[in-house]
Amino acid sequence: MAAVTGVALVGAGYWGQRLARNLASASGCELRVVCDHHAERARAVVDAFGGMPASSLTDALTDDAVGAVVLATPSATHASLVTEALASSRHVLVEKPLASCAADAALLAARAAERGLVVMCDQTYRFAPAVAAIGARLADPAFGPLMWVESCRTNRGHDQPDVDVFWDLAYHDLAIVDAVVPAGLRGTVEVSATAQDVRGRGRAHCGELTLDFAAGPRARITVDWHAATKLRAMRFASAAHEVTWDDADVPVVRHDERAVPVAAAEPLAAVVAEFLAAVAERRPATCGPAQELPILIVLAAASESAAHGGTPVPVDLADRAGGPADDDTAVVA
Repeated sequence: MAAVTGVALVGAGYWGQRLARNLASASGCELRVVCDHHAERARAVVDAFGGMPASSLTDALTDDAVGAVVLATPSATHASLVTEALASSRHVLVEKPLASCAADAALLAARAAERGLVVMCDQTYRFAPAVAAIGARLADPAFGPLMWVESCRTNRGHDQPDVDVFWDLAYHDLAIVDAVVPAGLRGTVEVSATAQDVRGRGRAHCGELTLDFAAGPRARITVDWHAATKLRAMRFASAAHEVTWDDADVPVVRHDERAVPVAAAEPLAAVVAEFLAAVAERRPATCGPAQELPILIVLAAASESAAHGGTPVPVDLADRAGGPADDDTAVVA
């Protein structure tokens, strides 16, 4: 019989509830504990999807049948909670970002490698069927060299309490670019960003991020928490062809204005399935620190550029295949 992984879910809010639903229905998984500081919220998820409620990860880790931890908590808590889970020899799936800076993420990757544990980052869009369809078209030699990427991602009055709009929204676009652009987030990149905090909350609520690849396309990402409409639109263009994606309502991918068939599958279900498979098969996950670190490096450069009025900040992602990020996670011996 296939091994069953006992899971502790930490965070029973909006995203935690979606994770709980997918964990409860996933093959090879037993949702054993649901943690949340709000007891009623944890109880509601337990009543719907199973397990036992707990108030903290520390309490959940007293259950020896818990082999993995899934985190859906505020960004500022991620590094400490991942550290606690790894110290107890548990595998980890964590909502983005893995940590608040690349240095902390690299340290977590090294700790996981030392213990032979899987650390996977919930870059949900990497698992979207539309992203796979886009990547296939950009990889086709007939498309030609990619010259331009444009993205607009906006919310209507929804923000985050502990990160700015780049770390919240542009993160997704960077993950998509890394997934579909043939070379990914590699090489030398010049990062420029401008941002505004007209609401006086101490963090940017809208801005524009530009990436100029030394050997690759130019990408411009526009993000806004408080736009008039919710938008999820991307455009990828070569000299003669373009692929567009509108994901605000029903996902639509077009290649030179022709509709592209896209499978109807929930990306988060694929995230959970990949994490459980990596744990069961004792191998690195396909979306771990190696995919996370370049995004965090670019976001840090964007923050620096925005703080200096848009001054370009060069970053070198050429060493992505070296250091702690090389392994993604260590394969368990």
